Amino acid sequence: MAEGFTFAVEKALTEDNVEELRQSVLGVLSNLKEKLFVFDLEKVSEVDAYGIGFLAATYNSLKQKDGKVQVVNINSEEIKDLFITINLDKYIELR
Repeated sequence: MAEGFTFAVEKALTEDNVEELRQSVLGVLSNLKEKLFVFDLEKVSEVDAYGIGFLAATYNSLKQKDGKVQVVNINSEEIKDLFITINLDKYIELR
């Protein structure tokens, strides 16, 4: 596992869940000492535009602090292909 702070996402990254996830992540980011924030998507089976926006917003927040974002344990080829198709992998390392 990568060094840094790992946040295990246990729900779909969709409109229904993003606001709750955003609040949780904002709480972590406000006290984060590490420069690397890792999203563990092992339990995520669905991602929509809201979820992608959430990942991008987290990336932008950390970039301002010279931090980085990684996404690990993508358990669906469809999700991984989506991330690559929209060039998310150019900004967020996919592992």
